[in-house]
Amino acid sequence: MPVPSTVTVIEGHDQAIRAATAAIGAAVGDAPDRAVLAMVGEQLRALAARALPWDMLRLPAGALSAVHLLGLGDRDRVALYAVADAPGTRSIPHVHHTWSVTIGVEGVEANTFFAHDGARCLARLGSQQVGPGDVAIMTEAEAHATEVVSAAPMLHLHVYGRPIHVLAPFATRVLAPLA
Repeated sequence: MPVPSTVTVIEGHDQAIRAATAAIGAAVGDAPDRAVLAMVGEQLRALAARALPWDMLRLPAGALSAVHLLGLGDRDRVALYAVADAPGTRSIPHVHHTWSVTIGVEGVEANTFFAHDGARCLARLGSQQVGPGDVAIMTEAEAHATEVVSAAPMLHLHVYGRPIHVLAPFATRVLAPLA
């Protein structure tokens, strides 16, 4: 996933985005549980329902992936992104080493969740399709793999407990697949 180096400012919506990241940061604390992350999902749902300028956040023609950093919370504890991926785009099983909440805006992404030991997947725990209005929650301990299964590109809002650019490199967070 490409990592944005600057915040994408959305004119006329930056106040709502700053308010959302501040509210999420205040709600989550240092180690949020699934109930707190479900409340974050509702805050993301409200933000996704706004008339944001989705055209500027959609996948550019010919691109496979686009990531826009929309806002950072206090002390970089919360990072809000718009993520767009082309049909068929996949990620192999990996961990984030932080919590995450995603809401679908357009398109559908299949998430498969795994139990793991830090180096390899041990068991498939389940799956979830994330389409418009659907929320996916992951705690810091969880692992997943993704695939865009819709015929059109997907566009989702993601919020993480830490910005992507401070996480360990993706290659070091990848898990060996199930045997």
